[in-house]
Amino acid sequence: MLEVRNVDKYFDDFQVLEDVTFDIGRGVAAVLIGKNGAGKSTLIRCIAGLLRYEGSIKVEGKEVREESIEVKKVIGYLPQTAPVRGDLTGYQIFNLYLDLYDIDLDIEEWFERFELLDAIDVPIDEYSGGMRQRLFLAMAIAHDPSLILMDEPMNNLDSIGKSLLVDIIHEYKRKGKTFVISGHRLSDFITYADEIILIDDGRLLYKGSIEELFKILGIAKVYIYSSDGRIKDAIDSLNIRYLDENRAVIESDDAYYAIKKLVENNITNFFIEEPSIDTIIKRLGGNE
Repeated sequence: MLEVRNVDKYFDDFQVLEDVTFDIGRGVAAVLIGKNGAGKSTLIRCIAGLLRYEGSIKVEGKEVREESIEVKKVIGYLPQTAPVRGDLTGYQIFNLYLDLYDIDLDIEEWFERFELLDAIDVPIDEYSGGMRQRLFLAMAIAHDPSLILMDEPMNNLDSIGKSLLVDIIHEYKRKGKTFVISGHRLSDFITYADEIILIDDGRLLYKGSIEELFKILGIAKVYIYSSDGRIKDAIDSLNIRYLDENRAVIESDDAYYAIKKLVENNITNFFIEEPSIDTIIKRLGGNE
């Protein structure tokens, strides 16, 4: 679905991406992680057709550089911050977007889905940061793209938006849509990530399943909180150490399996004992 081959990117004499090569299949959520300045946002913008690059990037077999207009029709893009006129209302901005893609949708229905209906006629300047990001998330998927690019979405989303984001990713993966999502922490993406792509100083350091990365990093503890007594009933077969009736720790050689069991039983209030991004890079053989 997405093919990246030997991609280099320079800003003047400074090389930001160096010989980056990977594939991502249909219906896969790939999470792009790395330190600030590693090249994550630059790579996403190259895939989106917003920056020139050397090498090859193909979406559904079409070269982004050569068929930019056609490729952009099948890409949804959620930037870290979207430059828009603050005096326009949410309705006006969304309607302009629909006109751009020549699609007809029930705007009120979409605003209700993203819990923005009360603000549909409010100028964007009066939106909170989380409300703005929910609006741009809606715009990123409204034209039913095949490839959805999200640059650090967790940074600006509020709690409502984060829950919507996870639901959307699961829903659209079932439809065969592909995601590339950048971030810093594994724990933000555990419940839906299929693959991890680690970029260090512009170079590809790791691409593989999140399950395999857990094993490489030796992640062994999962901390859980549940106030409704479901922990014991849901995962009694796992090695659980209870801190009190509402809190527990799972210590396992296969922490990812334990997390899957939690999610299957609708227990989502957990976090992992996660190494820093610097430690992850060091263990994978990159620059410390």
